[in-house]
Amino acid sequence: MIVDSEIETRKLLKKRLNRAGYKVLLSSNGRDGLHRFFSENPDLVILDIWLSKFDGYEVCKKIRETSSVPIIILTPLNGI
Repeated sequence: MIVDSEIETRKLLKKRLNRAGYKVLLSSNGRDGLHRFFSENPDLVILDIWLSKFDGYEVCKKIRETSSVPIIILTPLNGI
């Protein structure tokens, strides 16, 4: 699952992962990302920090309360 506010980032990652044979779920904000996570149970989350309706830190914290699914933080920030 990809949770990223940037449509171009979502499209690019989805295209690459689909080519590699993965089914990809997309969300553009934290609230939708959490809803989809708990309803779809993905095997991996690629998560941006800068999201609306819950930032990436909040999304990560909520996921970690009940799951140990791998989470990759993907963000344009330097020095985090």
